[in-house]
Parts: sequence; structure tokens; C-alpha cells
Amino acid sequence: IYDFNRMKVADIVGHLRNVADKEGVKTEEAALNVIAQKADGGMRDALSIFDQVNAFCGGNITYDRTIENLNVLDYDYYFRLTDYFLGKKVTESILTFDEILRKGFDGQHFIGGLASHLRNLLVSKDVQTVGLIEASDEVRKRYAEQSRKCEPRFLYAAIKLCNDCDLAYRQSQNKRLLVELTLIQVCQLESGDDLPSSGLCPTKKLKPLFAGAAGAVAGKSSRESGKQASAPAQPVVAADAGHSYGQHIADSARRVQRPSEPPAQAGKVSRSGSFSIRDEMRQMETGKSASPNTDKGIPDSNGGHERSVGVRNEQPVDNIQIRTAWREFSASLPVEETAMSNRLNNMEPELTEDGFSFLVLADNPTVEEQLNKYANRIEEYMHSRLNNDRLRMLVRQREQGERPRAYNKHEQFVLMCSLNPALQKLKDEFGLELGG
Repeated sequence: IYDFNRMKVADIVGHLRNVADKEGVKTEEAALNVIAQKADGGMRDALSIFDQVNAFCGGNITYDRTIENLNVLDYDYYFRLTDYFLGKKVTESILTFDEILRKGFDGQHFIGGLASHLRNLLVSKDVQTVGLIEASDEVRKRYAEQSRKCEPRFLYAAIKLCNDCDLAYRQSQNKRLLVELTLIQVCQLESGDDLPSSGLCPTKKLKPLFAGAAGAVAGKSSRESGKQASAPAQPVVAADAGHSYGQHIADSARRVQRPSEPPAQAGKVSRSGSFSIRDEMRQMETGKSASPNTDKGIPDSNGGHERSVGVRNEQPVDNIQIRTAWREFSASLPVEETAMSNRLNNMEPELTEDGFSFLVLADNPTVEEQLNKYANRIEEYMHSRLNNDRLRMLVRQREQGERPRAYNKHEQFVLMCSLNPALQKLKDEFGLELGG
């Protein structure tokens, strides 16, 4: 067995340089580095790309023509953006990103490249790690020069922001705004008070992007004394800047970056008790313990019962409400539980005579076991959806002779004919067939 490893960029560049010398092709070092990186460790791919670029460049392979042919984003964009970050130039950063998009580059490709660029700046700050940068000597010098302007804490925080943006890109509904928010946050990282000591969890707090003109002090009439009171000066934004694209993004960012509230912990319903999620929520709201089966009120000053704690909701329900909530629960299951969702859709719960339980029939022991596993989740959903905390789910296996459940259209028609023989007669007389 022969295990082959990916070739290093430097080795590929050296071989391509030898090929170029033998073939009489003029090359630039930066262009060969781009070809080697594009080959991703494969010499055969590198030679194929070299031939393609050589045909495009006509025997003179330059860096500019290479990135144009291979649709590679220029290093210069990332160096420019880093200078904008250090200068807190939000507008220029957003306009640069717009220029990149207009050239046809994908936003995720851009943000991934920006994170790699910031990583290269970080490793350039140490002589021992500078060899980890796979680029030409000229580009390495540019990295070394720019890295001297950047604090390590700033680079840590900026890389973390870009990586978070890359992870959230696929799920975002507004991908462009997501990247623009990240650029705004990185621009505001340079102020030392916003940088965490570790750099791993930068504070996502956006400050005003544009300095507004100081508002005039307005006088107002006081009802008590009739004297003029001076109103505090409020900063206002000029008409031209107030409706600028950058201000619009800042306003959107303020709405997005709200402090998240800790999710309420749902109380788990016991199969034998009556403690429900509403008891847990009531406990959180009142700050008092809501124990199961607590129906006694708190006496007021007159010895009566002013209010009750732990009183269960007992909103009357019917079969239609039960089955509607059942279908809604089935539709709310995640994709990985599609099989269970389909199984629940083929069942119809039946409200019992007491009005506080509903029965579900299982076709076999396996289905019965699965239903019992979902019982707590279904009951919690029913309690919340139907405002009835006494509802309980009963599961048993279908007995022999009980009306079977019809799953497909043929079975449904047979079942309907058994209930109403006139349907079969109608089908026979008119020569009807079941549709697909």
C-alpha cells in the first residue's frame, strides 16, 4: 500500500517554474502561487490549470490575468479592507464589499477569504509561524507590514466574527446584510474598550456610524412656573446622511442585536401526576412554588380566598379540537422525525367520555411503544394549545375486530363501502375508477 500526501504549494510552484522555463513561458511568482493553491495539492491539476492560464495569457502569465481567468479574488481587496477596519471606515468597507459582489463573487467565498487573510496577519506576527502562510515572498512582506499595525486582540476578535458569519451564512435570510453587519462590527473592534481580554467572544455591540450635528436647545413653557426650561441638546443627523445606506444598515443592526432572553425551562409532565408546563410558567411569573395538584387558594385579610395558586385550566374540548391540535403537533416535528410525523397523520385520537382524556389506537406493539415515548410531548402541546391541563393521552393496541385504519385511497374506499353499500353500487353502475 502506497499512501500519497498532498503536495505543498512551494513544491508545486517550483515544478511549475521549471516547466515554464523549459517551455519558454514568462511567469510571475504570485501567479504561480495562485495556480498552486487552486490545484489543492494535486500536481496533475496544477499542470492542467497552468496550460489553461498559459493559453489565456499567450505565454506571459501575470498575476492579474491569472486571477481574472481563474475567478480568484485579489489579495489587494483584503489588504484594503484591513486598512479600513483599522481606520474605522465603515462606509468604505461596505462599498468595497459591494464592488466585490458586482464582480460576481459569492458572499460566503468573500467572508471565508477575509477570515483566512486575518489569520495570515496573525501568524505573520511570529517568526516561528510565518512559514504557515502559503503565498509568494512579495505577499508575505505585505502581510508582515500590515500585521505590525494590528493588535493580536483585534485579530482574535475579528477572526471570531468572520467565522461566526461564515457558519450562519447558509441559514441567513438576508445574506448580504449578515456580511455587512460583520464588517461594521469588525470596524468598531479597534477601540480598546470593546475588545475582550481573550478575544474569543467579541461583544457584538454597534455604536453610531455617523457623527450628528448638535441640536439646538429648545425652550419650552413650564406649566408650574411659566418660566422657560432649557431642553437637553440631542444629536441629530443631517438630512443627507440620515437616509444614507450606511445609516439604514446601522438602524437594522440595532433591531437585530437585541439581548437575547434565556429560554424558559419547560416543566416535564409526569405520566401519573398533574404538574404541567403551565404550572412551571406560573411558578416563574409569581416567584412561588407551584406544586402538583395544588388547588387551595391563598386566604385574604378577611379569611376568604382571594385568588388561587396552581389552579388548572380546564377549557372544554371536543374531538375536532383534539384532532386539529394533533395534526398541528405532527406538522411541528423536525425533519429527522418525518417518519413519526407521517405515522401520527394516519391516526385519529378519540376524546373519552370524561372529556379529559383522548384515546389513540396503535396497530401493533411497536407503534404503541413509540406513541408512549411521545406521550409527554404530545400532552404538553395539547395543554398549551387547548388551554386544558387535565388532558391525558391514552394508548392501547387495536383489538381484533375493531375497525381498522385506512391508510391509502383504496383502503379508504373499501372502508366507506362497508359503512355505506350504496357507494359500491354507484361505482359499479357508472363504471367508476379510483383516481391516482
